[in-house]
Amino acid sequence: MGLINIWHGYYFIEGIFKLATGLISLTTAIVLWKLAPKILLLPSATTLAQRNEELLKAKQELLEINQTLEVKIAERTNQLHVEAHTDSLTGINNRRAILKYLATEIERRRRYKRPCSIMMLDLDYFKQINDKHGHQVGDDILVLVANSISDTCRLVDHVGRYGGEEFLVVLPETAEPEALELAERIRQTIAALKLDIDLVLTVSIGVASLSLETEVDSHTFIKQADDAVYKAKEQGRNQVVTSQG
Repeated sequence: MGLINIWHGYYFIEGIFKLATGLISLTTAIVLWKLAPKILLLPSATTLAQRNEELLKAKQELLEINQTLEVKIAERTNQLHVEAHTDSLTGINNRRAILKYLATEIERRRRYKRPCSIMMLDLDYFKQINDKHGHQVGDDILVLVANSISDTCRLVDHVGRYGGEEFLVVLPETAEPEALELAERIRQTIAALKLDIDLVLTVSIGVASLSLETEVDSHTFIKQADDAVYKAKEQGRNQVVTSQG
């Protein structure tokens, strides 16, 4: 371009190109000056590898924390379930739980036409025990009786505290003769309990059974067993009576 300018005498064109080149160089220098801090901050391969390792470690820690939280949540959920279905004094099923078992067994019996029985147990003269010896002794007796019933029953049976000194036992796959036999064993077991006070503990038991043709709800079924308990009380207590008399 310089030779052309000289040949033709257009020296000003060369000046223009030199000026443009200078402006481009100046602009480039400014851009590089602006970008220099960012370029200098770019991490090296070693730094990137170290940060990646830190991220993987943090991820593993988060996974472990999450697993720990899941275990704790499962434990707490199970604990709440147990608390919601367990009698706080005796450790057996509470009223809500035993009624749920009863409803399930009634439905299963209806569907598969299998026998089912229940027994209602009521401690004799329990109010007098509380009045004479105190409620702490009464609570200890309730725990002792609950354990005795549970130990005497089969694993498939469901034992629950129905309320106060009343206990309800659901007996799946059990006809009346077997239910009466089990009830009598429980009555004898409770009567033989050794207490720290001068007292012979007795219980009145009402047994109700469903025949294959009978259809009743939980309320009616329980009332049959409860009525049998009252009959046992009227006849002198410390005995087993069926809903049939």
